[in-house]
Amino acid sequence: MDINQDGVIDLVSGGKNGRVFVSQGVGVTDHLRQLQALLKVHPTELGNKMADDDALRGICFGFLGGMQSALTSGLVPEEQRQQVIRDLQTLVRQYPHYFKRQKFDLEKTPHLPSFAAQMWIVLFEANPDSLQNRTQLADLAGFKDGYRDLLVKLGIIFIDNHTATAEQVNKMVKLLESMPRAVWDVETITVRGWLGDGFKQQGISSRTGVNIFSLPLGRAENSFPADAPRRGITDVYMICLAHEIAHNMLDTIGKRLRPELFELKYEQLEYAAGELVKFHPQKSRGVNWNVTKSNLRTANIWDGQDSTWATTWKSYLESEPFKRAHVRGSVHFFIHSPQEAFATLANQYFTDSQLMLELGVTRWQDNHKASINQFLLIADYLSQKSDSVKFYRMGVGGDLQTETVTLQRNQKNQIIQLESRGTKVAFKYEGNLVSDLILSDR
Repeated sequence: MDINQDGVIDLVSGGKNGRVFVSQGVGVTDHLRQLQALLKVHPTELGNKMADDDALRGICFGFLGGMQSALTSGLVPEEQRQQVIRDLQTLVRQYPHYFKRQKFDLEKTPHLPSFAAQMWIVLFEANPDSLQNRTQLADLAGFKDGYRDLLVKLGIIFIDNHTATAEQVNKMVKLLESMPRAVWDVETITVRGWLGDGFKQQGISSRTGVNIFSLPLGRAENSFPADAPRRGITDVYMICLAHEIAHNMLDTIGKRLRPELFELKYEQLEYAAGELVKFHPQKSRGVNWNVTKSNLRTANIWDGQDSTWATTWKSYLESEPFKRAHVRGSVHFFIHSPQEAFATLANQYFTDSQLMLELGVTRWQDNHKASINQFLLIADYLSQKSDSVKFYRMGVGGDLQTETVTLQRNQKNQIIQLESRGTKVAFKYEGNLVSDLILSDR
């Protein structure tokens, strides 16, 4: 109920003992006016003040958070909403030392990187995403070069206290531009290690975001296991980016885009864990513990004592038959951390897709059949149901090469053939899983 007709919902409570309590709502315009007044009182030293006054810091971020919620709620009349946006844009122009993209002094003003970023996010989210909205924010807040490309081309606000090198940011742009934009959903990328202790005390709030490592380019990592046909060396900073972006693929937006692949991820985990491990009929519900425990008890693997279950379960899934059940890591870990099961595939796929395919084929030939299914899961997701998909090879320093490979599908839309420069391989299925693999000479 809007009692005072200010466009803000008010709370009415009571009636008992003939008493009624009214709490007037605080609207987006109230938050704006309070922020304007606060900035007028602290035109130059707000960053220092927030460092010394936790209450003041909470108030400042509270104003921005309140406006963020209101402007995205759909409850603020359009004319009023647009006026608030214009007034916020004016604040960015009036106080560039607070709100323009720049490198802040983390010792003296540890909270300004977050304060500026939160203002950018409020303005970014206030209007529907569009090239015009992105460009307007980039111009207003002084996003240049690679930072501007990330925002304008990809809709990403990179929050790093202006610390990354130009080469790092440009390599990020190239990698992210090469990924189909429709299959991942990320609005902000932070680098907490470059944002200091202030960011730990007061972070940012965005619709969706990831954090990556505070590392230089040039750190090497082998993303492949010892039984891979060759080593797959890549750049830690860049592959961390790919991994975190992949967290916002199948497990977020992918639930809507490809719900069958989301369920397939869990079915593949069940398959990798062997015949004694059973998931629920809806695979994404995870392990059916009653059935699985009964199976391991019947097979004399578990003694039936609750006190020994955790150790037995872990030892079982890390024993020899399952050491090659997942392309990268322990199937025990991924069953208990299923949010990592798809993201970890990105570490190999974006390091060297061809090598990931070859690893799956090699393991299949050695009767370890889960890995090829895992490769096909990420390839199918990135293909967007089309007849082609990109293969990647990313080396130390983030140098990136891509190749478009051709796919053929059956009536169930499963990939039945893949042909790259290095491999031509056909697949047959039993249900949702590969039942046969035919490798052709090239």
